[in-house]
Amino acid sequence: MVIKSRALCPLTEGTYYVKRKEGIKLSRTNEKALAAFMANMSEIQAHLAVLTGHVNDHMDVAPEHVNWGHVGDAGYALELLTEVNRFLNLK
Repeated sequence: MVIKSRALCPLTEGTYYVKRKEGIKLSRTNEKALAAFMANMSEIQAHLAVLTGHVNDHMDVAPEHVNWGHVGDAGYALELLTEVNRFLNLK
């Protein structure tokens, strides 16, 4: 049998299927990879939530206490985030 499309399509949360010409069937070949990928995605979302809260709280620094060390910390965090965006081919 020839598979016309191997694109993964999410149908329900945590369930992915492989499209085939005759219909949709569950792919068992990548279940472990998919589980690991989804675990990583969950961890990334948790990190982003913590980071967002920290940034929204101005990195726990009151405006009157900001010094050049804080500027450097924020700049380094920006540098690391820019590197992640480049790695993921984002702008």
